[in-house]
Amino acid sequence: MNSFSFGAESSAEKCLENMDRIFMGLEKKNIKVHPSCRFSIFRKNFEEFYSKVIVGDEESESFNLPGLLEGYRDYCELKLIYSSNKLMSGNILNSMDKNRTARDIQFQLSFAAHLELAGYSLIIQEPDFLIEKNGMIYSVAAKRLSGKSSVYNNIVKAEQQILNHSYPGFIALSVERLMDEKDFLLYLNDPDQGSEICYRLMYKLIASNFNSKHFVRNDQVRALLFSFSMGCIAPDLEPGYSSAFTYFSVKEPESKYGKEVEDFFSHYCITDEDFFSV
Repeated sequence: MNSFSFGAESSAEKCLENMDRIFMGLEKKNIKVHPSCRFSIFRKNFEEFYSKVIVGDEESESFNLPGLLEGYRDYCELKLIYSSNKLMSGNILNSMDKNRTARDIQFQLSFAAHLELAGYSLIIQEPDFLIEKNGMIYSVAAKRLSGKSSVYNNIVKAEQQILNHSYPGFIALSVERLMDEKDFLLYLNDPDQGSEICYRLMYKLIASNFNSKHFVRNDQVRALLFSFSMGCIAPDLEPGYSSAFTYFSVKEPESKYGKEVEDFFSHYCITDEDFFSV
């Protein structure tokens, strides 16, 4: 088992430019970003924050900073999805399962783009997507956990998705929603600390919300993958984004399947510069 973390900084002005570029790019693909959707609302609120607080002299306390940073995280995930040629080719966004919530789909797509950026090939196929490296193919069932009561049932649902298909698979879980809402605001004196803090928060959430029953799975499930991400803010009020990723094999590390998982993720490679190249 290894852990990986990365972060990104972007000027507020650059964020606004990127949002406009992404919206225009999506419209060219006939994907309309409605003015009432959370991305548009974040764009509007962030522009106001930029003009009144970062450029102006208004106090930041007049804004809902936790909500603003959650919106910034959504923006970073949207940017990650938009950067994937594989995901943006064809009509994948319009063909997603309409029974799933928008946030579930957002995690599925952003996590797929994350793994593609880390060096794996994407195959758009059920259960949610497949990843390939050196001839090894795994299915991935991705779930964004909405709270502590949702953990076990989501793992069982993801396991069943994998069992309905022939490839061995991974259950990918987004765990930031297991954190108390009051902790969603992350101030950083040093932006470089963001990735390390995300790493520690992720492990704290795993330790307090998961036990052995969550890891006793069918042999076709090879590992549980954990993702944690959040927006953060520096002393100059510029926004940032940090993310952490780890995996746990459901079998002993020295077992055949345990070694197989270790070998597969030994190829994982991602840097801050890769993530926020634009």
